[in-house]
Amino acid sequence: MAKKKPRRKKKTRLEKWGEEKNDLTVLTVRNAVAVADWLSDFLKAWDKGKIPCEFVPLGKWLELYETPFGPFSGVIDGLFGQPVEGVSYVDVWANGVKLLKRAQEQPEVYARLVARLDDDEKQEAISIGREFVRALHDERLAGFDVEGSIKDSEMEVMNETFLGADGQFLLRVFVPCMALSRETPGELFRKCREGDLPSIQKLSSIDPEILKDEVIGDITGRLRVRSPGQYRRTIGRAQSAPLKLPGQREAKLLVIGCLDGMLNRPEAKALGITMPEMRDLFDAYMETKSGHKGARDRNLPDTYDGFRRAVHREAEKWKPFFDRVM
Repeated sequence: MAKKKPRRKKKTRLEKWGEEKNDLTVLTVRNAVAVADWLSDFLKAWDKGKIPCEFVPLGKWLELYETPFGPFSGVIDGLFGQPVEGVSYVDVWANGVKLLKRAQEQPEVYARLVARLDDDEKQEAISIGREFVRALHDERLAGFDVEGSIKDSEMEVMNETFLGADGQFLLRVFVPCMALSRETPGELFRKCREGDLPSIQKLSSIDPEILKDEVIGDITGRLRVRSPGQYRRTIGRAQSAPLKLPGQREAKLLVIGCLDGMLNRPEAKALGITMPEMRDLFDAYMETKSGHKGARDRNLPDTYDGFRRAVHREAEKWKPFFDRVM
């Protein structure tokens, strides 16, 4: 009697999404959606002090402000190693962004670049992206204690990475700065040292350690002596007033607006993704996450036009940042 062939597992809506597009395009956008879903819960956990912390000496901590994107290299390379000795994944990403921007006026250029990659190179990039998404979904990074979501060996590497100085800075300073002000910690720190009071308020509300910097401490010390009232209304209030954190809707639009702003295209055409497709991806992601067929992401505008307008408004807010760094 012939053996029955094993029934092939039915693909989820999320797995089907983007089947007609190239793997690297799908990887980029899926990762963005994963970050968008993660961000709001992470910021709430960070604000409540639930992010795992290790002491970092003040001198080392303040040095990290001098390297605007430095924490990314330490964290990403700590998790995945270096693709080539002496080369960081952050360098690869930065060069990739430049190539995408050049391809905006000639979409076929992007297709040719992807076509040059062999299957092994594509699979390596996809596996890196999957590990990144798994790292985001390990609830320990959102301040919750969950056992067994990642292998012990992988968890050990993650703990070493995220509890190191680079990882701590990324989680406790870089992400909140970008989410709450659309400025890097390095940009804010420089303005603080130049005596810009709103920047001192903003950054000290995220990281009070900057007030121990010699230059910034001198500025705030003089203000406290010369104008106690102004000091209480500004620096003092920054230490005591609750931060206004983005909710799920705001956080998701913030991340997708950032992606749209980075590519500087109305419908992310350099990646070949339209706004309706992007909106459908959020629903596919929510369906997989909830386990309920037909689930929709109710945090976002229901109509494609409403979603498009909301994302473009957010992309405009990111424009000054990308004008500075790209």
